[in-house]
Amino acid sequence: MRLLQVAQPTTEGTAVVVAQLARAAVETGHEVIVACPDDGDLRAWATDAGASWVELPMERRPSGADLAAVRALRPLLPAYDVVHLHSSKAGAVGRIAAASLPRRRRPPVVFTPHGWSWYSSRRLGPAYLRFERWAARYADATIPVSQEEYADGLAHLRGRGGLQLIENGIDTDAYAPGSEPREKGLLVCVGRLSEQKGQDRLLRAVQRLRVEDGRDDVRLVLAGDGPAYGELRELAVVLGISDHVTFAGRVDPVPLYRSAAAVVMPSRWEGLSIAMLEAMATGNAIVTTRVGGSGVLDGAGVFVDGTSDEEVVASLADQLARLLDDPGLRERTGAAARARAVERYSVRRVAEDHLALWDALARERHRQD
Repeated sequence: MRLLQVAQPTTEGTAVVVAQLARAAVETGHEVIVACPDDGDLRAWATDAGASWVELPMERRPSGADLAAVRALRPLLPAYDVVHLHSSKAGAVGRIAAASLPRRRRPPVVFTPHGWSWYSSRRLGPAYLRFERWAARYADATIPVSQEEYADGLAHLRGRGGLQLIENGIDTDAYAPGSEPREKGLLVCVGRLSEQKGQDRLLRAVQRLRVEDGRDDVRLVLAGDGPAYGELRELAVVLGISDHVTFAGRVDPVPLYRSAAAVVMPSRWEGLSIAMLEAMATGNAIVTTRVGGSGVLDGAGVFVDGTSDEEVVASLADQLARLLDDPGLRERTGAAARARAVERYSVRRVAEDHLALWDALARERHRQD
């Protein structure tokens, strides 16, 4: 089988999933090509996994460059047995390119949004949803990565797109608890520095803990990079907590997970966060907002309430204080999270589900030919 994987993100969660699936397909004997922008980590991850790489410039936000990406991708598609599109932007570009081909030259298309496009903008959400309803007819399978995302797809896509739930997974051996004691008061947040990930909420909660509650031992490490870097650094200064916040950049998160008293996931929206699964596998006590995929932590984590940013910040500070004051709660939820990750979210299970789907689509295409 010749498999083309297309992705716009080249760092963090979505890119990790693409690299995982590329490795699994190569190890199974398939030919894999990854098409993505020439930045970030994905190019190196894909080639290290034994896949080939093709440059396909794309930007996260809608722009005139999207038409160029469609034109570049369109002639590539007929050469592949299956095309798998990862992220809303790759899904848009790839399905438009597929729609422009005669049906006999159109390969089977799989689309994984990693968080529906309409999650990302209150203003543009209705337009994104209308597009998704149109584009869904050009996906043979659409793969939500969490129960919540799957339910939203069923509710909004009106039976289109061939929805199939395949939740994300991680290497539970690589992400395992360490032997060293965790650092008292150390909070860790791993993810792209962006509005989506909600690090601004976490900074305000840390300010409440340190300044209003007088918790001098609370420190925060933000691991990751992204468009909100400058804004977040400035906010830390304005809040008077810059000396207690470390911007670690894109680093190996495992040592941070293993040393953290708690891992915080203050996202505004998600599909199923890879960082959350990593933290679960590393046995962390986790505090999270109620977004897509957070249900994996039911009974194994601490949830933040509220809809407005102000409500979320207040609840976040309260729940962090509760967790930091209760070593038993941290130990219990961390152990439960680790057990659940090992049982349900191994990368091996995810790869097997995708391989079965790709093989079925490729066989059906060849049968029709």
